[in-house]
Amino acid sequence: MAIFTDMLIYGIVIPILPTIVEEKIQGDSTTIGLLMGFFAAGLLVATPFFALLSDRYRKRKIPMLLSLLSLCVACALFPLANKFWEFLLIRIIQGVSGAASWVIGIAMLADTFPPHQFGIAVGTAMSGHGVGFAIGPTIGGLLFEHSSYASPFILCAAIAFLDFLIRLILAPSDARMKEMSDAIEEETRNMQENAKKTKVDTEAGNEIELEKEVGIEKKPLNMITMLKHWSIVKCCLITLISTAAYACVEPTLTIYLGTEFKYSTGAIGLIYIALVVPNVFIAPVSGWLSDRYGRMFVCGIGVTIFALVITFLAVPKDIWGVILVMIFCGGAQSMALTPVQPELGDCIRSLGGGAYAQAFGLFNMAFSGGMFIGPIVGGVAYDKIGFMYTLLIFALANAALIPFVVAKPQRQF
Repeated sequence: MAIFTDMLIYGIVIPILPTIVEEKIQGDSTTIGLLMGFFAAGLLVATPFFALLSDRYRKRKIPMLLSLLSLCVACALFPLANKFWEFLLIRIIQGVSGAASWVIGIAMLADTFPPHQFGIAVGTAMSGHGVGFAIGPTIGGLLFEHSSYASPFILCAAIAFLDFLIRLILAPSDARMKEMSDAIEEETRNMQENAKKTKVDTEAGNEIELEKEVGIEKKPLNMITMLKHWSIVKCCLITLISTAAYACVEPTLTIYLGTEFKYSTGAIGLIYIALVVPNVFIAPVSGWLSDRYGRMFVCGIGVTIFALVITFLAVPKDIWGVILVMIFCGGAQSMALTPVQPELGDCIRSLGGGAYAQAFGLFNMAFSGGMFIGPIVGGVAYDKIGFMYTLLIFALANAALIPFVVAKPQRQF
């Protein structure tokens, strides 16, 4: 629910921000990119704080409630802003609020679901991300066009407050969450102990005893020690570059649809459904496939497809061609990113567990780094070299990821 709320509110702003920038502060595509990007700056700055707080004190519920209240306040302030720095500050507050939803929300899933179910659990949560992002631009565009300037933001504040009330009443206490987490950790340790010795066939056909490397590290985990492990670094690289490419599309495609096809804000919001609806269906399937066939196998397919199709957003001369490419882009990006969080969960469990919020904090920092870089670079590049070449830059960056995705895992640097 928290991820759905966060992405619904984020999505509502996308189609209307260019008009706000143009009418209120006379900005250009670079200004739009900055306002998109500084949402991610707030996300990036707040993530380590929420991750450390959540793991060290095992507090999940209270930070989530505080973040939803701050999100409610930020949305209520948006219609009152008139200067660039005011919009910038509100976007940063929205990003800080979103950090709790992503870091603590996914950590709560790791507390609740065992390893063999974690992939589909994350996939289901990410489908909430897709639903929120799917209907957000449509609602924002239609309300802005047919109602008042303030109405989209009043709705955002109301949704955030409703989520706050639901979580206050229904979310389990921190003590109950700790009990569930301890039970999952105990189950995982028992499975690892049972798997320590297994028989495997060698290439010559001889049966030998193999001591599986399932030992649990005794060193306490933190974000620094995690980055010594290649599998974790690889997850962060995939997240950073894939997210940057997707985030680049958000401000540039809005401008492109308005200038090249002359669509209104409401129409652009409807068209955006094609980019995000595939996530609703692909995310749970990707999670299930990653549980069954391997995280990086599914991720590699998504990264490859995304790198191949993103540039074609600028090719079609009719809107249906653009929509078709948007569907492929949305589905591929979901397939690329959904397995990454279960992969991080697997890595942390193999290292002894217990630091899930910090692990997903690293994911969130990479994700927010991509959301920060993508819109800003996309906005500047759109002004300088056009839509096609802007997309080509990010397509090449995603193609460069493929060798890292398929590389064999290394234990430690």
